[in-house]
Amino acid sequence: MTIIGYARVSSKEQAEGRSIENQIALLKRAGAEEVLVDVESAYSGRDRPQFNKLMDLVKSGFVSKVIVCTLDRLSRNEAVMFVAFEDFERSHCQLVSLEENFDLQSPEGRLQAGFSTLMARNYSARLSQKTKRGHKAHRDRNAPYFKLFGYKIEEERYRLDHDPFLCLLQDKSVMTKAAIASNILAIFKDCKSLRRTLHIINSKYGLVTFSDGKGKGNRSTRDRFGFSQSGLHSWLTNPILRGHTCYNRGQKQRQHHKHLWDMRIDTHPDDKLISDYEYRELEDIFNWNKIHHGFDNSQRVTHVLTGLVYCGECGRSHRIMGSLQRDKVTKLYYYQCQNYAIRACGQKKTIRDIAVEQAAISALVQRAESIAQIAELPAQIAEPLELRELRGQLATLENMAANPAIAQAILEIRGQINKMQFGLTVGVQVDSELRSVLLETFQNPSFFATLPDSDKKTIYRALIARVVVKDGEVVGVELKI
Repeated sequence: MTIIGYARVSSKEQAEGRSIENQIALLKRAGAEEVLVDVESAYSGRDRPQFNKLMDLVKSGFVSKVIVCTLDRLSRNEAVMFVAFEDFERSHCQLVSLEENFDLQSPEGRLQAGFSTLMARNYSARLSQKTKRGHKAHRDRNAPYFKLFGYKIEEERYRLDHDPFLCLLQDKSVMTKAAIASNILAIFKDCKSLRRTLHIINSKYGLVTFSDGKGKGNRSTRDRFGFSQSGLHSWLTNPILRGHTCYNRGQKQRQHHKHLWDMRIDTHPDDKLISDYEYRELEDIFNWNKIHHGFDNSQRVTHVLTGLVYCGECGRSHRIMGSLQRDKVTKLYYYQCQNYAIRACGQKKTIRDIAVEQAAISALVQRAESIAQIAELPAQIAEPLELRELRGQLATLENMAANPAIAQAILEIRGQINKMQFGLTVGVQVDSELRSVLLETFQNPSFFATLPDSDKKTIYRALIARVVVKDGEVVGVELKI
C-alpha cells in the first residue's frame, strides 16, 4: 500500500514556474511517496492521464492514501468529484487535503467535501464568465491580441513596425520589419510560389533551420524571423495586412471555416500593406497553384523510395529531381534535401537515385541473410516487464482474503493481461509477415529487380522506416524489422 500525491496546474506557464514545484514540495513533505502531475484544466480538461492513472490505482486497492494541496486540484467538475468520492470510499482509500479538513467515511465529511467541490465549481464558472466579459470588452474596442510580423501594437491598434530590426551584411543596409514584410509580399507577387518565396527570403536574410533532435526538420526558434510554407500562407492571407482585425481565426478556422471569423473592417486603414483587391489577386494565385500544382504546371517526379529518404543534418525528407545531360536526351535523377531548396539547410550535395536504392537493397539483403540463419529456431516471445508485474500483482491478490474490492481488482488485472497478450500476439504476427516478405523477396535479389515499380514501392514502404543521407552519401538505412 502506497501514499500518492496529486498536483495539477491549468497551463504550461504555471507548470514551468513555481506553482507546480511548490505543490510537489508540499506533497512530499506531507508523506507522498510518489507525485503524479497533470497540466490541464480541472473542469473542461479532457486529457488528464495522471488523474486517470491515480483513480485506476485507487480502484485497484494498491493506494492507502492520496494527498492533494486543495480539493480543486483533483477536479472542479462536481460530477467527476462525486464519482471519485465513491471510488475512494469503496476502495477504503483516504483522501487528504492539506488545506481542507474532512473525512469521506463520515456523512459530515462527505457533506463538507461536496460543499468544497461546489464552491470550486462556482469559482470556475465565475472566472469563465469574467474572462468572457473581458474578451467581449477587448473586442468591442477592436483591440489586437497578438503582433503579426511587420506590425507592432500601440494604443490598442496595429501599427507598421518601422523600428530597426536587422542589418544586411552585404550592403550594411538596416531593415525594419515593415520593410521586410513589404518585400516578402513583392517577392510572392513576382514569383507566385511559396517555396520560391522562401528560397529568396531565406537566402537574402540568412535564415537557417535545424533539427529538433527527433528526426524532424524545418525548426527555428520563436525569437527569430522565419516562415514555414504553411506559416507563410497563413501570414499572406491574414486580414491584418489589409487593415482589418479578425477574431476567431484559430488553427482550425484559418482557411476552411471563414464563416466563423469575426471581422472588424478598417481598424488600421493607414497601416495596411495590401488592399482588398491585391488580396484577391493573392487568392487567385493560391487557387491556381492548388488546381495546377504550381504556377509553372510542372509534373512532379517520383521514385520507388520517394518519402523514405531523409537528410542526416536537418531531418527533413529529400525530394527527387531530374537533370538533363549534355546529349539533351539522357535524364538522370538525384535526391536532395528539401530544406536546401529554400536555403534552410546546408546539405547541397545530391545523390543518384540508383545509389540510394542500391544501399536500401544491400541493407535488406543483409537482414534477410541474418534472419534466414535463425529461421529454423522456434520463435520465443519475451514478456515485457509490465506484463510480468501484472502477473505478480494478480498472484498476490489471488492469495488474499476474498472481498468485493479484491475481486474487482482481480478481474481488471486479468483484463489488462489478456489485452496485453493480444497485442503481443498481433505484433508477432505482423513481424512474422514482414519477415516472410523479406525472406521471399531479398534472398534472391535478381528476382526483386524484375518486379514492377508499383510492387517495389509497396515492399519498400513495408520494410524500410527511413534512408538517411548526408554529404551525398547514404549513412544509414533503418528497417522496420
